[in-house]
Amino acid sequence: NGSAQCYNCHTTATPLWRKDDEGKTVCNACSLYYKLHGFARPISMKSDVIHKRSRHDASA
Repeated sequence: NGSAQCYNCHTTATPLWRKDDEGKTVCNACSLYYKLHGFARPISMKSDVIHKRSRHDASA
């Protein structure tokens, strides 16, 4: 979805788009922050970089 933009932080890059309680499109980070803290994610926390997590082999 190239035209999507987060209602809260206005980012256009996220691994997953979500809807808030009012049906507005928000990025994954803003949605999870709101669910955890009960208020909108501060704009100062916005990052333009999406970091991949290092996954380790479970059988090791």
